[in-house]
Amino acid sequence: MKIRYAMAIPAATLAAMVLLSGCRREPGTSSASGVGSAGAAAPPPSTSALTVLASAAVPGGDVDTPPPFVPPKLTPEEMAERLWTCTNNWWTHSLQDKPVCQWALVAWAGGDLGASAKKYKADCDNGNGIACVLSISGYYLEKSPFRSRTFELAQDEDAKLLIKACELGAPMACTRVAHAYPCVDDTYGTDFGCHTRIAGFLRRKGIVGVLAMLDPLCTKGDSRSCQMLGGFLGIFSSQRHENADAKIFGYYERGCEIGDQDACRAAPYTANRLFDEATKTSKLRRLAEREIAIKEQNCLRFGECGWVARSYLAGEGVVADAAKARGYFARTCAYGFEGPGYCLDLAELQAAGKGGPVNAEAARKVYEKECSVMMDGGSLESYQYENMAHGCRGLARLYQEGLGVPKDEKRAYEILKKACIAEEYTTDELGRLCLDLARADIDGRGAPVNLEQGIRLLDTSQRKYLMLKVEYEEEMARATALRRAATDAGK
Repeated sequence: MKIRYAMAIPAATLAAMVLLSGCRREPGTSSASGVGSAGAAAPPPSTSALTVLASAAVPGGDVDTPPPFVPPKLTPEEMAERLWTCTNNWWTHSLQDKPVCQWALVAWAGGDLGASAKKYKADCDNGNGIACVLSISGYYLEKSPFRSRTFELAQDEDAKLLIKACELGAPMACTRVAHAYPCVDDTYGTDFGCHTRIAGFLRRKGIVGVLAMLDPLCTKGDSRSCQMLGGFLGIFSSQRHENADAKIFGYYERGCEIGDQDACRAAPYTANRLFDEATKTSKLRRLAEREIAIKEQNCLRFGECGWVARSYLAGEGVVADAAKARGYFARTCAYGFEGPGYCLDLAELQAAGKGGPVNAEAARKVYEKECSVMMDGGSLESYQYENMAHGCRGLARLYQEGLGVPKDEKRAYEILKKACIAEEYTTDELGRLCLDLARADIDGRGAPVNLEQGIRLLDTSQRKYLMLKVEYEEEMARATALRRAATDAGK
């Protein structure tokens, strides 16, 4: 049941295709379903990230010191969801080395992997749908008594168990199966491949049957089913009528209210066609608030707070609050969920004293970590250059101002000069870093004033970093004026 994506879809339909980006429910939105003692959450494994967080947080600390993290007790639904979403390729069950993935695996095993696998299978045979979903992992995991001899056999068990779980009323199984519907519908030139069992099940149902399968689940409070109904009605249903947009928005709005963040993001596209400006503004504000609330709830439970922190920093969906942003960034970094630049965002707030007191020492550690590969002459992948440049810029700024380190403008200049070399990349931060180096040449910070060298760097860099055209033009104008004044003074 391995799915391939190669889609050619009109831009107008992309918003509704959120459902094809991954079929998962956010943690904490499922209702508990007992599957016996095998589903009880066990103590978390001893991973490097978990070892660090015990010493990274001190009770009663400041905004940069979050409370100790207590790994959540996972419900059976959350175990199934996490074992799905924590894989590079879910169908191979190759678990990523993330704490929350390890919690799910340990909770699934219940202290005795073999006994747990048999318990899930027995409960599934006795009509427990969520146990059927949990049983799927037993066909991939080593030391499970049900581990399949070949990948193809495991896929076949996947398909059988998902269909059975859906027929038993397990919402996540039905949304998993429905997620593969494009493999039997080429409405938009979709090229999907899915397991023959799933394809056969979906062909027999057709789009009308799929909608009928999901609708009662949405009515009963399954947020993901509501989100998918909105998407399917907008894309695959040929039964279009004048109030179709209202129905689509209704599904998205309900899905958002009861806990699906994808529904919160998809609803605005339909709202733009439905409502007058005042009503639309009110609706969009509520959707944004709900999305943040869902994310914040999950952040407090699972520790991954970077997205929420950035929302509070920018005031998107919430009232801007630098202290909350800083606290959530600190939580994310202390618990080992660094994410895409979240710790650098924290360092920026710490260095500037935003949302709390200046903490240059903490900022320095983050900047040094990100900048160290470049300073040590190591190789970098393209995706690392943005964070590297951000770290080197921050570190150079600390040395220029003497924050958290002895003031040393020469050291700052050396950092900037060494980092401004990634000629094959054009990230924003690299552009700003080279601009900082040009300013240092022009102003004589860390090296003698060298207007000509600064102007040459501005001239070559501004053609490369077009996204910073205004900043480069302003600095070029300043440097040119300084050179003219120096020339006039020398006459």
